Amino acid sequence: MLDGRAFRRFDRIAATWRDFAEKRRQYFVELHRSGRWKYYYDSEDGIVLRVQEAAMLVEVWAVLVPPVEPETADATHAPASRRSAA
Repeated sequence: MLDGRAFRRFDRIAATWRDFAEKRRQYFVELHRSGRWKYYYDSEDGIVLRVQEAAMLVEVWAVLVPPVEPETADATHAPASRRSAA
């Protein structure tokens, strides 16, 4: 039986793969947006297929390991020392 450490380790590894999938999706979207895809693909269909595949993988990883939303700190509620430094 797996203990808590093994589950936490799995979560960290899975979160890393989820982040890799998101970076890959962003790369292909930027490649398509910038037009650089023309150097690597014969037709636009190829890059569109890659963007779709990458987006699907991001969705799969998001189901397996939901992304943790960063807590947004309101500047008015920050300590005085943080407000003056900003």
